[in-house]
Amino acid sequence: REIPLRNAQKTEIDWSVYLNEIRGILMDEKILHLPFKETLIGVDINTPMIAPGVNHDDKDLHSAFAHSLPQKDSNAIFVTEDEALDLTYLFSINKELERILKNFFPFAQIVHGASGMIRYFMLLSDKTRDNLISINISPPRLSINVMHLGRLKFHNEYHISDANDLVYYVMLVNNKLHLKPSSSLYYVTGHIEQEGIYMQQLKRYINDIQTPDLQEIVTFSSRTMPWSKHYFLDLFTLYLCV
Repeated sequence: REIPLRNAQKTEIDWSVYLNEIRGILMDEKILHLPFKETLIGVDINTPMIAPGVNHDDKDLHSAFAHSLPQKDSNAIFVTEDEALDLTYLFSINKELERILKNFFPFAQIVHGASGMIRYFMLLSDKTRDNLISINISPPRLSINVMHLGRLKFHNEYHISDANDLVYYVMLVNNKLHLKPSSSLYYVTGHIEQEGIYMQQLKRYINDIQTPDLQEIVTFSSRTMPWSKHYFLDLFTLYLCV
């Protein structure tokens, strides 16, 4: 289950409220109490750092991450590797959140939610000679990934206030990487309406935009899940399905 931050538009998260909500979900959702063979937890609160390759020196990784994204004392740094894609992810997680999750799921693996999106689209990009650009729009956050022949060429996250910011950053990446519409595939995912202002503005500059159909990939146990219109892709769930 995805647990959104109710005050995501704010700079600071009210952790006491958020952690209490997580405790309530862990206790109330009966499906979480079943004896699963394996448990994978996707955390997508803070921006990750992605390093090419695996088996890096742990101290070097932590030093690079601390300089790139200054950390708070209340956060712990996690390092996970995807050997199949030859990528390493570094991300921070609130220590109390980590304690709650590990107490409830003592044998779970914690990964960053972006890893699911990147894995899914990198597998798609391996099937085409075109550049594949995945744009995840979850205001106030925007992430853009550029892939070619199954390899990640570019990844970055931005803060957006409106649809104009979205267009600015997408076109900035297009221009910097010399991406041509004739040899590029654009996929949009995120927490937005398919016909909302973000998509309307983006379509003014990119004619052909594809949106993965989540229901063709994942089967949900509950028919009341709100995935029909504005959740184009559940990034973490896709990690389990590829």
